[in-house]
Amino acid sequence: MRTKTRGTRLALALAVWLSSPCVLQATGISGTVTAEGASGIEGIEVRILNTVGTFFNLVMTDASGAYVFETLDADSYLLWTKNGEGFIDELYDDIPCAGGCNPFEGTPVSVGAGQDVTGVDFVLSTGGRIAGTVTDEATAVPIEGLEVKIYDTLESLIALGTTSASGDYLSATGLPAGDYFVQTSNDVGYFDEVYDDIPCPAACDVTVGDLVTVTLASTTTGIDFSLSAGGQIAGVVTSSGDGAPIDRVRIDVYDAGGGWTTSATPDAGGAYVTEAGLSPGTYFALTDNWWGHVDELYDDLPCYAGCSPVAGTPIVVTSGTTSGIDFALDPGGWITGVITDGTTGLPIEDAGVEVFTEDGRRIMTALADASGIYWASGLPTGNFILRAYSWAGYLAELYDDVVCLDDCDFSEATPVAVIQPAITSGIDFSLETGAVINGTVTHEASGSPISNADVLILDDEGMPIVDAIVDQFGSFDSGAIPAGTYFVLTDSWGDWMVDEVYDDIPCADFCEPENGTPIVVAGGQTATLIIQLGLGGAIAGSVVSQTGTPVVDCDVHVFDDQGVLVTVAFSDESGDFSVGSLPGGNYFLLTHNYDNLVDELWEDIECVLNCDPTLGTAILAEPEETTGGIDFILESAELFSDGFESGNVSAW
Repeated sequence: MRTKTRGTRLALALAVWLSSPCVLQATGISGTVTAEGASGIEGIEVRILNTVGTFFNLVMTDASGAYVFETLDADSYLLWTKNGEGFIDELYDDIPCAGGCNPFEGTPVSVGAGQDVTGVDFVLSTGGRIAGTVTDEATAVPIEGLEVKIYDTLESLIALGTTSASGDYLSATGLPAGDYFVQTSNDVGYFDEVYDDIPCPAACDVTVGDLVTVTLASTTTGIDFSLSAGGQIAGVVTSSGDGAPIDRVRIDVYDAGGGWTTSATPDAGGAYVTEAGLSPGTYFALTDNWWGHVDELYDDLPCYAGCSPVAGTPIVVTSGTTSGIDFALDPGGWITGVITDGTTGLPIEDAGVEVFTEDGRRIMTALADASGIYWASGLPTGNFILRAYSWAGYLAELYDDVVCLDDCDFSEATPVAVIQPAITSGIDFSLETGAVINGTVTHEASGSPISNADVLILDDEGMPIVDAIVDQFGSFDSGAIPAGTYFVLTDSWGDWMVDEVYDDIPCADFCEPENGTPIVVAGGQTATLIIQLGLGGAIAGSVVSQTGTPVVDCDVHVFDDQGVLVTVAFSDESGDFSVGSLPGGNYFLLTHNYDNLVDELWEDIECVLNCDPTLGTAILAEPEETTGGIDFILESAELFSDGFESGNVSAW
């Protein structure tokens, strides 16, 4: 399984955070937030995250701009501001981050046991702002509660504003000086626009709009919108079983080409109206419920596991509201069971069960409760494949008792039959504790982490089992894998990095992982590896014909000084090729073309059949250097050399 990304860790920290009142006392980390050239700012959020992403909290500055995080564990922390007062937010230490701060780009603050770290201050610059009014085009009535989004020229969302009862909005966060695009985003049936007066429905390209220029410490006003009302779709969602309304459902609307257009969520009575305005045309509607019913395409077509929206009944929208688009969802079948530890028999809480169709289409995931019990609901009559997993160090399994890692064979599973609306019970899983291979990948010279890499875990036959992503700290984790013998291979995509088979065996594209050091792990054991990658060199050149025409898609085989193939490069449309991340040493290059030309060993040695690559001229690759000018000029091949080329075939 893949390790969690930076965004996943932050999301998990946010999800588990429990807010509590903060009393300003001098413990932990403290500081002051001030305006540039002025006094402290009250009411600014200061946020904190530890560097591994497992602890998150926030406090507000007091009247003097002071803040305190108290009773922190000994750890390293990242801090940043979040404001709605027109200032440009910052990461500590003095790193502007308009448009949302990535805390991992900040400067860590270390706190020792019992230590109070003071003076972690922020001095915020006053940014620019954008203001305007949003009204109904037909009536000129202000539109309240509409969101206005502000994007930079790279299409990154930078700031938001919300219209008041008078239709006025003001961007909250301060903007750096520059040019921006401004777009409306509504859920009350209007056609959204990007400034100035350019229609911009869901997922449109905001760069079709006019740029709005912002300067520091001033507000660019008059960025107004006059929106026209579009069509809407309305209806009621109920249960076909008892007619009760269903409000735990989303209705998604797709256009005639199958593109998502808008959505709606019903009220307590099951009634819904779509959000964004719809242009006149044909649409399709599809439910997505979490209330134990089988989802449907309108009209009355069961839909699960990725059905095509355009297979439904077309809904014609003109102006106003197209009503009566109702859904009566059938109660689905259920699957339930218990997930337990295979050794202790105790329930596993941190686990879930994925439900698939027999042809491998995923339908849903059901999470286990504190007793290890899971419920998969809303299933149509049929047979299903179940896969239980846990993020607490257990091996994933297919039902019944088949270990299943990333790409397991579903044909080995025992299908589970469902007849709606009945409950299929007793589908239990007993998970075994897995082994783990983890560690770090760093630069050999500096010791700094390498993040642009994967670590491949291969079994004792050299077959890949897990592809673990290396995070920004250089760490990787295989997740739970069966006890056994493994080999480890890095796959980096950074400049100059030389990949390795563990332990410390350089490996280009064509190496044998089984030549590495075997890693033997038992269930419940963790093998921690330290992998250090060195820097390699590159070789570059070109391949052309005698006439100077580039030879496109020519293979350039790279051999080491023993004549062993280590990798292959390919010439581009200009005939140029380059191969990098080569361990320092001598190499031989041989072309293999598809254009009826005579292949060559460098330098200028014809190689028609299986010639010895070491007969060529050796090319030295040195770390962080590109050996250039390795050029090939290939001659035209004479397919017939004994008179047949002129049409004389009598000798046959």
